[in-house]
Amino acid sequence: MQVLINDQSVDLATEEKPTLGDVVVQAEKFASKYGKVITQITVNGELITAEDENLRRFDECDSSDEINMLMDTPRNIIVAALEEADSDIPKIVESLKNVAAHLQTGSRRAAFSLFSQCIEQWKQVINLFRIAESVIGVNTKELMIEGRTLDNVQTELLELLVETKKSMQEDDAITLSDLLEYELAPNVEQQREIIKHLICMANEGCAAQD
Repeated sequence: MQVLINDQSVDLATEEKPTLGDVVVQAEKFASKYGKVITQITVNGELITAEDENLRRFDECDSSDEINMLMDTPRNIIVAALEEADSDIPKIVESLKNVAAHLQTGSRRAAFSLFSQCIEQWKQVINLFRIAESVIGVNTKELMIEGRTLDNVQTELLELLVETKKSMQEDDAITLSDLLEYELAPNVEQQREIIKHLICMANEGCAAQD
């Protein structure tokens, strides 16, 4: 069995006939010595997802197997994820505007379905913010974004989402359409400033406050 991490052959302290789970555990210990984490696993050229890993962790590794892993620092991983989120936000904004357009034309089912998708996408972005704040060590009560703290920016967006949900429950299509197009969409777009600042801080190029 050959184990490579970042394309370099490594000798891990495993049992004589280790399982995939044993190899991953030892690889994680190896990566942690360098302040890194395992980000990707392939076995004989096959990419192993997190779900696959859980299912195959007790699979015994064969002597002919080649296990290739990638490792990186948490900060680099967060930066990559934030950059991806930054590219996704314009799509979410466009979707919110399309929700408003559906409402204006009376296509309520399409509007509500698309809005639900937008909310799920935004939950992922918010979760990423929380992880980034933890990894980077951000004080959300002190970090300033365009004259407002990160806490205030997120609170304003949450209030808009609550108001939007209320309008949906009250079947107020006109108010909902206006909220989506003129308030919620621009507010979501502004979150890109948060992402840029977090990336800058992760790269140690920005101070905690502007």
